[in-house]
Amino acid sequence: MKRRRFEQEVLRELPGAFVPAARFAFFRDWTAAERHLAREIEGFRAHIGAVAGATAIESLGSPHSGTFTLDARGLARGAAPTIASVARHARTGVRPFGGTLLRRLVTGINATRVLELGTNTGFSACYFVAAPTEPRLVTVEGSAAMCAIARTNLARFSTDAIVMHALFDEALALLTTAGERFDCAYIDGQHERQATLHYAARVAPLINPGGIIIFDDLYWSADMNRAWQDICTSPDFSLTIDFGAKGIAMPGTTAPKRHVDLCAYMGRPPIGRLDW
Repeated sequence: MKRRRFEQEVLRELPGAFVPAARFAFFRDWTAAERHLAREIEGFRAHIGAVAGATAIESLGSPHSGTFTLDARGLARGAAPTIASVARHARTGVRPFGGTLLRRLVTGINATRVLELGTNTGFSACYFVAAPTEPRLVTVEGSAAMCAIARTNLARFSTDAIVMHALFDEALALLTTAGERFDCAYIDGQHERQATLHYAARVAPLINPGGIIIFDDLYWSADMNRAWQDICTSPDFSLTIDFGAKGIAMPGTTAPKRHVDLCAYMGRPPIGRLDW
């Protein structure tokens, strides 16, 4: 019954660009090529320690709920650096299901330019650049150590991906001044309501017509989920789709506003933490 409802009420009504990703979220309809690519990308986890040349890696943490602050210029202050073991970092980063969902999304909209905020060790970036459209990727990371690892990871799939070592607002200012535009932006660096809404507002002007912003970890915490609800009800986005852990929003006010909730058919993820 759920399958029939999903096919009739979602797949037949969704814009065609998002049907492959929706099918994947519901049916897990992996192709042989997708499974092969996922194994190839995942293989890098075992080599992170050797690439880092250390037993621990410094990274910039995500602010706890209510601690995100702006300076006098209205730019986000960077989070304090933290140090964690290589083993811990090797467990982070998108896994095959989430990465394949990202790849289907950028493939569906024929994205040729992708912006990522939050590189980590580069796993999601690999899925982006390995899409059939071979999009040019700009990914931003505040940790120099993480940037170095990500560059090695990405080099397996792309020779022209750009890894920017900068705070998000610093990078966005440079990209805006340079007149850069993107078909897709992926916000995956600070899983907190104020930060998410701040970067969504900063990124939206860089998105080409018909492009999308992807938000990660929608159910990470009650605070992060409130950010997603704000985005879904915002008049600044004409289309929002909840894929579970990830969601997309299409900037624009000219088309009729619409929200599609796939979780109503496949189950809603539990909120992981009630506030950090």
